[in-house]
Amino acid sequence: QRVMAGETVSFERLVEHADGTARWMIVRLTPRLDGQGRFGGYYSTTSDIHEQKSVQEELRRANSILSAHFDNTPLAVIEWDPQLRAIRWSGRSESLFGWKADEVLGRSLDTWNLVFEDDRAAVGSMVRRLMNGPDAHATILNRNYRKDGSVIWVEWHNSALRDADGRLVSLLSLAQDVSSRIQAEERLQFMATHDGLTGLPNRIMLTERLATAMARAQRFGHRVALMFLDLDHFKDVNDTLGHRVGDELLKSLARRVRGALRQSDLLVRLSGDEFVVLLEDLEGDGGPDRVAQKILEDVMRPFPIEGHDVQVSASLGFAVYPEDGQDADTLLKNADAAMYHAKELGRNSYRAFSHALAQRRDERLGVEQALRRALKKDAFELHYQPILEVATGRVTHVESLLRWRDEKRGLVQPHAFIPLAEETGLMRDLGHWVLVAASTQAAAWRNAGIGDFIVSVNLSASQLRDSTIVSELEGIVTRTGCSPTWLELEITETSMVRDLEGVSLTLGKLRRMGFRIAIDDFGTGFSSLSHLRHLPVDTLKIDKSFVADIEGGRRAGLGGGATIVAAVTGLARGLSLEVVAEGVERPEQLEFLKAHGCTAYQGYFACRPLPARDLEAWLAKGAVPDLAAVRAPAKAKVREKAGAAPRKKVAAKKKAAPRSAK
Repeated sequence: QRVMAGETVSFERLVEHADGTARWMIVRLTPRLDGQGRFGGYYSTTSDIHEQKSVQEELRRANSILSAHFDNTPLAVIEWDPQLRAIRWSGRSESLFGWKADEVLGRSLDTWNLVFEDDRAAVGSMVRRLMNGPDAHATILNRNYRKDGSVIWVEWHNSALRDADGRLVSLLSLAQDVSSRIQAEERLQFMATHDGLTGLPNRIMLTERLATAMARAQRFGHRVALMFLDLDHFKDVNDTLGHRVGDELLKSLARRVRGALRQSDLLVRLSGDEFVVLLEDLEGDGGPDRVAQKILEDVMRPFPIEGHDVQVSASLGFAVYPEDGQDADTLLKNADAAMYHAKELGRNSYRAFSHALAQRRDERLGVEQALRRALKKDAFELHYQPILEVATGRVTHVESLLRWRDEKRGLVQPHAFIPLAEETGLMRDLGHWVLVAASTQAAAWRNAGIGDFIVSVNLSASQLRDSTIVSELEGIVTRTGCSPTWLELEITETSMVRDLEGVSLTLGKLRRMGFRIAIDDFGTGFSSLSHLRHLPVDTLKIDKSFVADIEGGRRAGLGGGATIVAAVTGLARGLSLEVVAEGVERPEQLEFLKAHGCTAYQGYFACRPLPARDLEAWLAKGAVPDLAAVRAPAKAKVREKAGAAPRKKVAAKKKAAPRSAK
C-alpha cells in the first residue's frame, strides 16, 4: 500500500532458499509511475547482507557483554568523548560517585564538581597529555567529590583510544575508591613517625626536624637548642601504682610539657620516660634556661591519675647548636650527657652542656670499653681482707674484694668502676666472675687445710634483684666444689629498700641452702631498723664512717659514731646477730669495740686487703694484733703526762706494735 501510494520502501528480510538455507537480504521496492503519476507497478531489488548482518550481530553481542562486564566490575567505568563529555557511565560509577547516568551523560567534565579543587591542576595536566600525546596510558591518584559533597581518594587508570589516522576517539577511565588504603597508609606513616602511647613524634621525625632546623639556623645565623628530659625514679611509679598509672603519667606529662612550648617547638618521646625538646630560632642566650625551668616546674605539679596525686620530678640537660655540636648525633649525645650530670648533682634540676662534661663522658666511655675488654681478657683479681674476733684475734672470715688490673690504669679500686658496671649492665657478668673466683678460692683453702674461715662475697643490687641468682649460686658451688656454708653473702642496705619483700624471699632461699647473710655498710641507708627482725640475716657490718668517729665521740662523751656503734652492737645482741666493725685503724677503736661487745672487726689495723698468696703468708706468720698489747701504749702515755717514767718493757711493746701492717 505504501509503494502503491508512491513511497519507496526498504526492509530487511530473512529469505529462505530452495536448498533450505536462509540468508538475510535487503529488499527495496520502488514504484513505477506513468506520466500522469499513476501507479503502474514497482521495481524490486534484493541485496544479500547476510555477512554484514552477522558482523553487526556479533558487534551487538560483544557490546552487550562488554557493558555487562563494565557494570559488574568493582571499578567504575567512564568514557569521555574528545570534548570530555561523558558518554559512558557504568552502574559502579553511580554507586561510587552518587550521580545517576542521566545526570552526567553528555556533560563536560568541567561543568560539574567532580575533581577536588587542590587536585584539578594535576588532573588537567594528565588529561592534556592523553589527548595531545604522547601518553597513551596514565594513572593518577587524586581526591574526588561525591554527589553528597564528601571527599574520597580515587585511583584512576586512563587510556586514550585513537583511530587508524591517530585521531582521538575517546578516553576510557577506570576508577577505584582507595580511601581505606590511603587512610591505612597514613596511619602506618603516623605510627612510623610517632610514639604509640603519647602520640608525640619519635626519633625518626626528630632526626628530620633537627637536620632541617640546623640548616635553617646556619642560613639565618640563629641557634638551636636540644633538651634531653628524663623522669626521676619513674620505675617507682610503675612498681608501686602499676604500669597503667605509669602510662597515664607519661601521657599527661606529654600534654603538660607540650603546653609549655611554642607551636614551632618539637616535643619527642624517645623511649620509656625519655623525652627530647627541640627549640628553634633562638636569638638570645637565656631562652633554653627559661624553658628548662618552666618544664621542671610543670613536671613537679601533681598529676591526678585514677585517684592518686602522682608527684614526680625530672632531670634535664641541653646542648646548643652550633657551639655544642655540629651534627644531630653529637648534639643529642651532649644533651644526654648534660642530663646525666643533672641527675648526678641531685636530680630535679637542669644543666647546660660544657666541654668539661664532654671530657668526663669520654673518660667514662673509655672506662666502659676498657671494662668490656677486661671481662673478655679476665683482667680481674680478688684481694682478701681478714675479719677477726675482737676477743681472741682469731680469723673467722675473709672478705673478697674485687680489683681490676688495667694496663694503663694499674690496679683499679672497685669504687672507680663498680657504679659504671651497674649502669651499663656489666655487673651480671662481673658479679658472676666474682662468685666463681671466690667459691673456687674458698674450696682451695679448705681442701689445703689453710683455715676454716668463711669467705665473704659482696652481692650487688642488680644481682640481688635478678630472679636467677639462687640457681646461679647453686650451679657455681656445685661446679667449684664449694659448700654454701663456706660462703657469706654481703648485701648493702640500699639494695634492699626498693623491694624488701622480694629481697627477703631471695635471702631466705639462699640461707636455707646454707649461705650466711650479712648486711654491709649498716647504718647508712636502711629506712627502718624494725625490718631487721623479719630478714634472714646472720651478721651486721657497721660502716667504717661510724667506726672512724669513735675516738672523737669518746672524747665528746660518747657521741657521733661512738653512739651509733654502741647502739648497733646492742641491737645486734638483742637480735642474736654477729656484729663486724669495718675500717678499724687504731687501737683505741678496737678497745672501744671490745668494751661494747662487738663480735668482730676488720681494717688496716689488722691487715690491708691482700692477694690470696700474700694472705696465706700473713696467716702463716700469725701477724694478728693482741688487744692486751695495743692497750699498753695508751697507759704509758697517761703515766708520761703524770710525770712518771715509762717502763722499759712497755716501751719495747710500743716499738713492736704492728703498725707496719697498715
